[in-house]
Amino acid sequence: MDESINIEAIISPFQKPEEAPIFAVYKILSRQYDRAEVLEYMTHFCLTSHSEENQRKGLEFLYIIGSHEDCARLIKINEASSNPLNQQWGKIYKIVLERKTHYNDPNEILMELNRIKPLSKEIHVIMLFLKLYAHVDLNQYGKVGNDVEAIAEEMSQIRDSFLFLCYEERLDEAFFVYHFSKNELLLGRKYAFRLLNKTFNQRKKSFVHNLLAISYALDSYQQAMYHVNESLRIAEESGDMRYLESIKNHNIPFVSALNGIYEGITTNDPSEQAHLAIAKGDIQTAINILEPIQDRSPFQNYYLGKAKKDKELLTKSHQAFIRQGHYLFARIPLSELKKL
Repeated sequence: MDESINIEAIISPFQKPEEAPIFAVYKILSRQYDRAEVLEYMTHFCLTSHSEENQRKGLEFLYIIGSHEDCARLIKINEASSNPLNQQWGKIYKIVLERKTHYNDPNEILMELNRIKPLSKEIHVIMLFLKLYAHVDLNQYGKVGNDVEAIAEEMSQIRDSFLFLCYEERLDEAFFVYHFSKNELLLGRKYAFRLLNKTFNQRKKSFVHNLLAISYALDSYQQAMYHVNESLRIAEESGDMRYLESIKNHNIPFVSALNGIYEGITTNDPSEQAHLAIAKGDIQTAINILEPIQDRSPFQNYYLGKAKKDKELLTKSHQAFIRQGHYLFARIPLSELKKL
């Protein structure tokens, strides 16, 4: 009770008699309180705001810090607004959030976006980011370059400093994913470390370390495992159980088996069980797991090609990654082909 009174006492002066702009509130709070307190107070400010403009901008703030439940609450407030602009922001952010929480079909997201005419440049930027995310989810990395270009061009017309700051974090993440897919690792890592220093979002930090681990997997097992362990630690601390399980069952065995390490590594993923079996030299077990699979993924074709020393399967895997536009992953079957 006392805590809620204290938060109210801190936030109330910003809302009466006239509500202050969200960026001004953020800057003042940031000078007076530590990061955790700022996020708590800003969340309260966003959810109790009576300003239509702050209600819109609050959606981006709550999403970018990873506060999904609070973002969902603010989405409903915007959807219930009499202002068509707020209604559209609520609609778009519902798509943004449900992509994360409901894992919506990216093809459906793209079709939905085509049916919406943006009412402002600011919401158009978010729609362009959604388009980029859908292409990444569909493994259409070849389209990401055009997406990033379109976003950067539209962002150049945004005059709102608060939203520009939030969008800049999203753009850093987009550049990070784009350069990694192109196997431009130095550039990709530059954006990755910039994002780690900038973001408040623990889920995002865990994701960044995870992708950094994959970027090092072919070149330095020690560096790769450092980033895997950082990703694991952050996911544990933030209570992100779904991502925690993904790291344990996919990323740790992948990085380990790729470097011939298998002792003490377990997974419930059959493909990674096969990958670990190959690392152990238990080739027949790997073949027994992988051969019956219909429509194998590029990674599964790589594992089976490696197990059987089959140039055709390895080439098929390599070409599939090239078609996706993911040149970092394409290095993996190519490195095996060079050994044959």
